[in-house]
Amino acid sequence: MLAAGRSAARAPVTAAISQAGVLDLAGARDENLGSGAVQAFMGDSDAYAQADPSSQIPVSVPVRCIHATDDGTVPISQSIGYVERARKAGADADLTRVEGDHFVVIDPASQAWVRTLEILEAL
Repeated sequence: MLAAGRSAARAPVTAAISQAGVLDLAGARDENLGSGAVQAFMGDSDAYAQADPSSQIPVSVPVRCIHATDDGTVPISQSIGYVERARKAGADADLTRVEGDHFVVIDPASQAWVRTLEILEAL
C-alpha cells in the first residue's frame, strides 16, 4: 500500500491488494494492535505521516482490500475505514469480506485465497 501511494516508486504500481493490512498506523498505534507491533515497527519517530497508507489517500491506482470478518489480529475496521476514506476522496477502492481469521487471506488452500486471485485477475 505504501508503494501505491508513492508517485516515485521504483517500479510502476498499477494496482494494490491489501490482505488484512494495517492501513491506519496511527489508529493501530492508539489501539495497541499486536501488543505494540506498530510502535516496534515505527519507533517513536514522526514518520507516521510518511509511512501510513491512510495519509496517502487518494492513490491513483485501484485498491482492493480483502479482510476476514473474524480477524482478531488486525480488525476489519482498518480496511473498512480505509476504503470509506479512499472512496470519499474519489479513489477506486473496494473491500471484500471473507470468513476466517487473520491468516486465512494468505492460506493458498482457503476460499479467501481463491477470491484474492479472482480479484487480482480482474485488475
